Amino acid sequence: DDAKELSTGRSYKYWTSLGTSKGLKTLDDVYNKLAIIQEQFGVRNTIAIAKISEGTHISGLKGIAKEQKHRPTGKVYPGGGTQYRFANFDVKWIKEPPIKIETSQDIGKVVNSIIRDLKRQ
Repeated sequence: DDAKELSTGRSYKYWTSLGTSKGLKTLDDVYNKLAIIQEQFGVRNTIAIAKISEGTHISGLKGIAKEQKHRPTGKVYPGGGTQYRFANFDVKWIKEPPIKIETSQDIGKVVNSIIRDLKRQ
């Protein structure tokens, strides 16, 4: 539910890689590359950057998003992007407050800008 604040009823369990996110231009690109059926999982319009320190023990899964089909409409979400599913995500890993993305924003540019800012700190 995109109306809920992150970490208060919304999960930080699912992530993608910087490599995948840099290639995304629109929210539709996000839904397609990560095979997110918006009607099933809701709006995904927030960017958060997390950094996990080397040596940190994590538990979870990594894989490539597989094609999904929204049965009622027949719309196909092709997938192909890297996905991570964390068993126990620590919100302390998030480096900046999450940013809500507007429909017209270039997601790759937003991600690159956040990364540049983090490198300056």
